[in-house]
Amino acid sequence: MSLEELCAQLQAPVDTAPGELVAAWERRRSGLAAALAQGGNAKPVKLRLQQELRRCEEGAGVVAQLRVAADIARYLAELEAERAKPAPARATLRLCLDKAKPLLNELPEGELRFEWEKRWASAEESVAAKQPPLAVVPRPEAPSATGAGAGTILELRPLEIEGTLRRSAPTVRIVARTHFTLGRKGSADFTTQFWPESEENRQKTSTISRINTTLFFRGRQVCIQDGQIGEDGAAIPSKNGTIVDDQRIGAATVLNFAKERRLKLGQCLFEVQALQFPATSAESPWTERPNPASYVRQTPALPDRPSGCIRFWPASLRHAPVIGIWIFSEVALGSGAGAAVILDCSLPAVAGRIHYFDGGFWLGVPDDGKSVVTLDRRRRSAGDIVPLQAGHELRFGEIGFDVKLL
Repeated sequence: MSLEELCAQLQAPVDTAPGELVAAWERRRSGLAAALAQGGNAKPVKLRLQQELRRCEEGAGVVAQLRVAADIARYLAELEAERAKPAPARATLRLCLDKAKPLLNELPEGELRFEWEKRWASAEESVAAKQPPLAVVPRPEAPSATGAGAGTILELRPLEIEGTLRRSAPTVRIVARTHFTLGRKGSADFTTQFWPESEENRQKTSTISRINTTLFFRGRQVCIQDGQIGEDGAAIPSKNGTIVDDQRIGAATVLNFAKERRLKLGQCLFEVQALQFPATSAESPWTERPNPASYVRQTPALPDRPSGCIRFWPASLRHAPVIGIWIFSEVALGSGAGAAVILDCSLPAVAGRIHYFDGGFWLGVPDDGKSVVTLDRRRRSAGDIVPLQAGHELRFGEIGFDVKLL
């Protein structure tokens, strides 16, 4: 049965929306089946109902295609609704297109597929045309943080692999504050929760305090203490304790994280690996720039801090859903041992860097090789320095992230 024959059977115009045609066909089939199930029908009536039901069911193949088209139409409608907003989120627009694209391959070659391929291409073109150019800081000029979104937490949330529900990497949570907290409470900078969710794991997680452990600066040194710091600056010990390298701690203790440390929290000893990664470049992307007289340095957001970052990895979990990063100056991402965030082995040792400078997060593309970095589907050049804002789609090779600022 063709689409035109199905529309004639349903007495619907050929240009009726796919979802409406599917609903009309299902109503007709259900009505015929219900009429047949009723007793007392005369034989001629019963034969006519059987013929009409068989004819209706001949359209099942076309209806299956229409269901796919209806899903594509729904994603494109969501895209248009987002575009109509005063400040549409580019990541949401891109997500709608990405969700609709693989569905096109489920339609057989023919007029229906060609029609929806044209609609998808038109939507993609309109989204690309309305995207404002990205702000890029030219290397010869002095820095300005006006282009970076405000926030002290940057989350890189992995995008789903196209055509699947799998994600290519864990979430990366980068925190730029003078202190860093671990605990079961959602407001902790690094949430320590036994996984997957089960009654047993919920009981184990309950033995971890809401804020179980706190790290902070003391000059250029890093200190760790059990519990949290109150509003008056006094230490508030946790009820469940903190163990560092098999030694229970209480009061603030200076610790060198250049060596990997193992933190154990709570009565069930949720284990976290903590390791400091030194900066792989200058303290800020602009340190090496000429004309220092034209550059007025702003007050650093994290005064008198160490450089690089500390990575927190949940060793108690087989698969880490979140990697915690306490950033001092930069975080390197790539495939090398010096990268705090390890991505695909096909990438360069350092594929990109996230900097925290003058109150904002910036993306730095290494200038020592070919760039593998794209931002909102635009390839960035080696040496680019780009301010990051919420809603960006950031990719290193084939690994993609949605950028969130908190």
